[in-house]
Amino acid sequence: MGELAIVQSYLDTTLKQDATLKTLAPGGVWRDIAPAGTKTPYVVFTMVAGSDALTGNVARIMTQVYMQVKGVGPTSNYVALISVADRIDTLLKRTGPVTVGSLGGVVACWREQLIAYGEVNESVMWSHLGGLYHLQVKV
Repeated sequence: MGELAIVQSYLDTTLKQDATLKTLAPGGVWRDIAPAGTKTPYVVFTMVAGSDALTGNVARIMTQVYMQVKGVGPTSNYVALISVADRIDTLLKRTGPVTVGSLGGVVACWREQLIAYGEVNESVMWSHLGGLYHLQVKV
């Protein structure tokens, strides 16, 4: 599962260290779920799927990881969520390799799909806006 550690570290570092995103999403960046009472909007990322690229001898040479990365907040603040999603996309448009410590690296990253949906939470309409990102990872 070293590939997942690489992806999580890459997203954590890339998203949390960006001053613009910190301003746009004062609730911060979270893996999987934000704690109750988190300031909004905030960013959440979670793994959706993954698959291995293998050689003819069934040796893993690369892993494809799909991560959902989105801004979350009340629908009444939808304009702010658009800015958050745009900033996420700007940060994750990567075509060249990025080394992540001694673990390995992200070879490439791009958005595969747009994500936009709503839900009702305690009688308040919430929106989720972002994307499904495809990351190619090599250990």
